Parts: sequence; structure tokens; C-alpha cells
Amino acid sequence: MTSILHLDFLGKGSDRTYGFTLGGRTFTVRNVPLAQDLSRLTKLARHHSEDCVALSGLSLQIILPQRTYQHRALRKALAGIADSPAFSDGNLVRLTLERILAQQAIDGLAVNFRDRRTLIFSGLSHYGLTELLATYTRRLIIGDMLWGFRLGLPLTSVQAFRSGAPALARTVARTPLSWFGPAARRFARRLPRFRWYFWWAEVIVGGMEYFHRYAPPQLTDKIVFTNLADDSDLAWLEERGVSTVVGLRARVDGQRLPHSVLGVALRELVQPSRDDPAEMADAFLNFFLHQKIAPEVAHLRPERDVEPALIEPPKELYFARSSPEHRDAGAVASPSEGVFAFIIHPLVYEQLLRHPTLRRLDRLLPRQWVEYLASLMQPLLVGTVRNVVSATGARAHGYIFAVALTSRGMLRRPPEVPYRKLLR
Repeated sequence: MTSILHLDFLGKGSDRTYGFTLGGRTFTVRNVPLAQDLSRLTKLARHHSEDCVALSGLSLQIILPQRTYQHRALRKALAGIADSPAFSDGNLVRLTLERILAQQAIDGLAVNFRDRRTLIFSGLSHYGLTELLATYTRRLIIGDMLWGFRLGLPLTSVQAFRSGAPALARTVARTPLSWFGPAARRFARRLPRFRWYFWWAEVIVGGMEYFHRYAPPQLTDKIVFTNLADDSDLAWLEERGVSTVVGLRARVDGQRLPHSVLGVALRELVQPSRDDPAEMADAFLNFFLHQKIAPEVAHLRPERDVEPALIEPPKELYFARSSPEHRDAGAVASPSEGVFAFIIHPLVYEQLLRHPTLRRLDRLLPRQWVEYLASLMQPLLVGTVRNVVSATGARAHGYIFAVALTSRGMLRRPPEVPYRKLLR
């Protein structure tokens, strides 16, 4: 059994203890609300008896694709545990898990997210989710320079955000804790700011601390992606007229686990060979996809009547999945015969046209449309290799599967899309 000390910087009330089981391991969590008391955070971080420490409400790291930045003041406060593998601020889980949960929710909602007006409070805090939503719509406003830097300058494209993110992260890492994130602001009063962007948005993405501090009294018919801590957050959003809420925390044994608690638990479970953020992210992503963690979706207002045919395409539109059982029934391996498989994919668009259906579509539709339709195809069995005999006499046969994603198509989509196809 592994014990975890969860330091909830925004939490109020008294300490509580709970447990959960994940990946066959049992974890006990002592949740300590700090009510924004930085001195108590420093004291507990340095003197505790638990195996691991999880911190919520403050971020030690800002993880970008090319580099990870650490907040200097918070690193000093967490001296002794900041570099420990037994510590997590939840950012690596946020980078991976939020993308998976949001993708599943978008796939399941009867809503067309194409070109939806989307407001993201902080791209630095939700980098992975920002990249995912940018694949659906170009009508984005990223608010790091609105509510974080308070400069009144919206970032209106993901390209602008990507180019400016390193400079923003360097600046945040060198400033006081209370300067960027609303969680550490000195005064907890509500300060409705830049209300026009709330009115403009159809989809709003960000932590509940942003909503509590900056949201106007009415958020009628908005779709909200946020980190639900408990049912009181749902009630707060329902009072303001939100139509649908997507929770971005994993539910394990009935508990909404904070990202930081899940982060230290996963470090104990996956144990990659190196403490490298990229390798850890891959290990976390692989774990989430195998565990099939589902998003929490709450419909707070009645959905409008929508023609079902416009929501879910009929299944016969998709290509039927082939399987070795009925394509190659005669090639059953004996106990002494090895079986192998290759998974291949087209490198360039022209290789997609080897599929007869796609070749016909190419005569009718633009190239981008054909490539998109190909990405919806299920993995296909495209060939078999039989009667392989090695120099020692060992025998084998194998299968060749194809995933209809070009190299460019993989780069344009979130990593969980090719992951999901590989698992299939």
C-alpha cells in the first residue's frame, strides 16, 4: 500500500483520508486543504511521513513540446521534493489525460464542434487540450494574456500561441506565484473581467478557479470543459445556465482524482526507464488508453431536438473490419509455428489511392477530404505472409495490417488517434 499526501492549495475545510485501487495497487490519500497558505505548504512539503506528495492548485512545471520550465519561487518552497519521482503537480497527467477525455466526450456528444467558438482560459495550463481543440476549430481565443498577464491581448490562433508559448512560460517561471495564476492571487474576490469573451464563446475550457473569479453571472447554453472537484462545482455551473459540462478528472473507485494524485500513482505503476517528460507522457498515455478511463459528461439543460441522422453516421458507411479468422482461415498456426504481424501505413497521399474506394473518391473530392475520410477507416488486414522457414527449420506465418493515416495525417491529429487505431 502506498500513502500519498495531497496538498490542496485552494482547498478549505478539514483534512480527510480516502483510498482507491488502480492497476492492482492500493493507495491511501491524506487530503490537506491549505486555503492558500504558502507557509504551511512549505512546512508540510518538507516534513511529512507519506511515501509521495501531490500538489494541486499550483503548478511547479510548464511542459511545452521542446522544453519544461519550472517556477523558481515554487521550486524554492518545495526544496527537497521538487525533483523527487515521488512528487507530482499533475501537469504531465493534464497534458495527456485531458486530451483523451475531451476527445471521447467530443466523439460522444450530439454536437458538431467544427468551427465552434472556443475560449481557453490558459493554453499554458492546458497545452494538450488546446492542441486538440485546434484540430476542430480555428475560432479560438486563448486567454493567457487576458486573465494571466492581464494585458487585454487575446491570442486568436493556435499558431500565435505556439510561437509565443516559450516566452510566456519563461516569464511565468520568473514571476511571483500570485502574478499569473488566479489560484494564488492575494484576494479571492470575484473580478468579472473581459466579459465579452464569455458572451462570444460557445465552448469554454479552463479550471474552476477561473470561473469562480472571472465568469459573469450567466453562462447560458455554454459547453464547459473543466476540472470538477465535487458536485458543488456542477451545481454552481448549473445555476449559471451551462448546458453541458465535461469533467477533466479521472473517476476511480467513485473518486474524482486530482491530476497530481493520479500522477504520483502512475509513477509508481508505470516506472519508465528514464525520468524524461516525453517518455513519461508516452507511458501515461499508454496506461490511460488501456485502462479505458471515460470522461464525466453532465447534461444540465435539456438538449434541443436534433435529427439523429445528422448526429451519428450509419455504420454501413464505414469500411468493414477484416480479421485473420475469416480472411485466412486455412493458415492456423501449429503450437511449434510462430505468428507475427506488421502494422503499416501510407507515407504520402498517393499511397492511399491503392485502396479502390479511395481511388474513386479522389476523382470526386478534394485531396484533403479524401485524406480525412481515410482517417475514419478501421484498420484493415491487407495481406498475409506464409511458409516462412528459417535456416534452423523453424516455421512462421504472419499478417499485414494497414492504418489509413499518412505521415502528415498523423502529425495533424492528436497522438491518441493513431494510438487508438494501433490498439484496435
